[in-house]
Amino acid sequence: MAVLGTGGGARAPIAKLAELGHEVHVGTRDPRATLARTEPDIQRALPRTKVVKAFVTQEQDTVVDPKAIGAGDHTMFIAGEHTDAKAAVTDLLMAYGWTDILDLGPLVSARGMEMYAHMHSAIGFALGFGTHFGIKVVR
Repeated sequence: MAVLGTGGGARAPIAKLAELGHEVHVGTRDPRATLARTEPDIQRALPRTKVVKAFVTQEQDTVVDPKAIGAGDHTMFIAGEHTDAKAAVTDLLMAYGWTDILDLGPLVSARGMEMYAHMHSAIGFALGFGTHFGIKVVR
């Protein structure tokens, strides 16, 4: 498994991946360049790499322990081009304790996930800094 970035949003997933026994490769040569690259850009630059976007729509502590909020009754989103890679990420999320995982389709959907991340921050500020919450897609 590879995690791009070493900031606060990466620490909890890196630790949980290692705890689950995965070999984790972490890093970035240039934090600004890493942050500027979107998932579709990464996929184009590394066409044989299977890129899946997940985790960005929750606080990172919630990503690795979804039951900490609302008994885990909220939704995690994923996007990517490769069915097998998305299945691997889904299996990983289920190992974390996620039960509601919504596949948004192709990797271009990652842009929508990033936009939602701003809304997630706004909700967090409205609830009070440090208040943890989850979002559920009711079908």
